[in-house]
Amino acid sequence: MEEINVQDLELKSLIGFDGNPLNGLILHPDGVHLIYPLGTNVTAYNWSTKVQRFFAGLTNIISAVTVSNTGKYVAAGQVNYMGFRSPIIIWNFQTGEAVTNYESHMVRVESMAFSCCEQYLISLGGIDDGTIIVYEIDKKEVLCGSSSVKSTAGISTV
Repeated sequence: MEEINVQDLELKSLIGFDGNPLNGLILHPDGVHLIYPLGTNVTAYNWSTKVQRFFAGLTNIISAVTVSNTGKYVAAGQVNYMGFRSPIIIWNFQTGEAVTNYESHMVRVESMAFSCCEQYLISLGGIDDGTIIVYEIDKKEVLCGSSSVKSTAGISTV
């Protein structure tokens, strides 16, 4: 009997939607695709053809997802274990390829938004992190960062 390597398996479809994260169901600007996270993947579901595409690379539950104004980029961030930084990945929507990624927030990415010009991604860390980061996509570097609010101020979104 032939042995199958699990790493050779390819994801065909995802079923479900758990309603998380906040603002996690997004209509792509093309008006045809629904973007949403499920587990460690972001799904682009074409509701005309019923075909799903996947944006992979994160390793834990997705806590934030966003799409740029023109739909060029999709970004997602995740929850990580205490003491570890949480990655954010930015993908090209058309090709599905990761454009860049960075890890600047501790434990959780709470919220994200692209700038109107699509040059920057602004991300907010969770309650254990408390920072806002401005990331320059073309240069693939953190432009600046700052403390957001005290942990007693509650949970915020970008």
